[in-house]
Amino acid sequence: MNVHDTICFIFLGFISNPGESQEAATEVKSSNGLCFIPAFTGLQSGINDNTACCCLINITPTIKREHIVRAALESLAFRVVQIFNTLESKTKIKINDTIKFDGGVSNSDFVLQLVSSLVNKKVDRPHNLDMSCLGAAFLAGLKAGVWKSKEELKEVRKTKNMFKPKAEVQADYKPIFKQWGKAVKRSMNWNESV
Repeated sequence: MNVHDTICFIFLGFISNPGESQEAATEVKSSNGLCFIPAFTGLQSGINDNTACCCLINITPTIKREHIVRAALESLAFRVVQIFNTLESKTKIKINDTIKFDGGVSNSDFVLQLVSSLVNKKVDRPHNLDMSCLGAAFLAGLKAGVWKSKEELKEVRKTKNMFKPKAEVQADYKPIFKQWGKAVKRSMNWNESV
């Protein structure tokens, strides 16, 4: 999903550390029509276009640093929503009422609240954000007999915050997400040499 590349992009003079992205994004009420497409190496799951290009669409004279940061964070949430929708439609498996997040982007209340509202599910942020490494350790521990079942592991993962869908966020973002989808289409089939 290019989370790392997107965060690196917004470091290019827009913010000096990831913690500033939340503050910058919420200093403005919207991205002012700006769409960021995080296709640094194409767009994968849900779209599968290796030739898609990374782009900012709808740059106007009124665009400020905060709009760019907000558009970049929105793009992370929008890609999660695309992948979520693809997962549900392709597998025919409906996700229960909670999505569990981890990793660095989980520090962003803005991103997690937006995802929660757009997929209409609760989003669970754990105390320990580095769950990928912990997941590998859990599997090894299960195999070695440290834990007898997956049920025991559920006690180890603790929720720090729970984000609940907000109808007003969903309503506000429905046209923005649709416009972003149009921008994604413009980014596709760009790099013919790939």
